[in-house]
Amino acid sequence: MGNREVGGWASSHAFLLQFQEQPGDSAAQKAAKTALIARFVAHELPADFVTDLADDRKAIDAAKDATESDDGEGVESTAAIGRLIKAGMKEVNYLDAIVRNKYTRTPDKLRAWDSASHIERAPQREKKPVAPAGGSASGGSPAPTPKP
Repeated sequence: MGNREVGGWASSHAFLLQFQEQPGDSAAQKAAKTALIARFVAHELPADFVTDLADDRKAIDAAKDATESDDGEGVESTAAIGRLIKAGMKEVNYLDAIVRNKYTRTPDKLRAWDSASHIERAPQREKKPVAPAGGSASGGSPAPTPKP
């Protein structure tokens, strides 16, 4: 264990192992771990700081596992978004016919329906006309190249 700095350890697991008693530890290893803990307690850390560190490590591991499992759910959810939007737009179109027929003579309700059923869409770029092969966009033959 020695005088290594905390930043020199490869992981928090390795750091915790230098404090926590393991089933295979010898009496000398247990005494060294107890002495190391006492050095930290002498610098005003609580006596149960090792337990707190282990609990924090478990919480971080659980959060990491939950985040990693959520990735798969996120991919499935992303795939479902398109299907759900399409189904929702179909329902809005269906309801639009009903609302327009029922409230034809009530312009306030029709304006409210138009506002509620408005679907925001991303702007579409205008497509540029494709120039014919071997010619210019004006349809004539290409301009002659001046001779030097």
